[in-house]
Amino acid sequence: MPARPGGWLLLLWLLAATASSCIRPMTARQVVLFVDQRLDTVQDWEAVVRVRSAATAPEDELVVRQWWSRPGRYRCQYLHPQEVAGQVTVYDGETLWHYDPGTGRVVYFAPHQVPRGPQGEVAFPQWLLRRLQEGRVELRGTDRVEEYDCYLLECRWDQELYRVWVDRASWFPVRWECFDEEGILLFAVTVTQLEYNLELEGRLFVPEFPAATEVVEGGLGFRQVELHQVREWVGFEPRLPAFLPPGVEMTGVYVMGEGEDLAVVINYQGPWLSFSLTESRRKPGPLPEGLRTVDYRGRTYRVIESEGATVLSWVGGELEFALLGDGGLQELLRIAASVP
Repeated sequence: MPARPGGWLLLLWLLAATASSCIRPMTARQVVLFVDQRLDTVQDWEAVVRVRSAATAPEDELVVRQWWSRPGRYRCQYLHPQEVAGQVTVYDGETLWHYDPGTGRVVYFAPHQVPRGPQGEVAFPQWLLRRLQEGRVELRGTDRVEEYDCYLLECRWDQELYRVWVDRASWFPVRWECFDEEGILLFAVTVTQLEYNLELEGRLFVPEFPAATEVVEGGLGFRQVELHQVREWVGFEPRLPAFLPPGVEMTGVYVMGEGEDLAVVINYQGPWLSFSLTESRRKPGPLPEGLRTVDYRGRTYRVIESEGATVLSWVGGELEFALLGDGGLQELLRIAASVP
């Protein structure tokens, strides 16, 4: 005898209920795994990115349109605020170019002069993924950001708290906020109009500027030297950190500037951390005000934290030091404290 229609409906309902009871809810680590898998497949992307720091008024937040392509080429077109609107930065994988239509000038940095630090990662945050992988991460539910339905993650990494919104459709982080140990917002980044794997044309990453544009070399007179040559260039012996995280090695030594403004810049690179240490003679006058300070192992550091990078500066005897890196505050403090 054929089953009655009501019996079929009951059977389907039971099967659906059984299946749903076997599906485990999404976990924070699963979300992070999907983000990792997505970023690994991305060859290029285009997006509009808004960046706000603790020192920036909402109306002055930085807005840029960005294009990125493997293995690390990128282009930034600045949209807001007004004083930078129209400026363009292009990195072709070797040379970085910055065009300011207000001055009619292009400043370029040769390969050995390209400033160290996170490059092209404002909306392609590999450094953020590493924090999610290494930190204590929790899933706080779902939320909506701009046009995206998202999973909301919270991550404790070092002394910092990150809140990260991951688009449930693309598995891209589309917003992230960073707070210090006192709960003060350090920076916030929001990604909109995101498209990826577009097969972007190579000409996007080739600098093209008006014919009358003045082209000047940047880098403040960077010269690559050997470590033993530094003293004859700057007049003092460089101080090196006694502590380096595992796998970190010195990758280059440079002398920067002219005359009384000479400084030495020493670059270090590791599998999960890169930083540069700048040393120069102390200038007369008061130290800059308005910066956050941190006391660590008997020394006071001025701290600037922004998206993906931290700067520590301090005075030691007749020298001034600045440590710029992407490893987080506590790791950089350990390195800085080991500098004699």
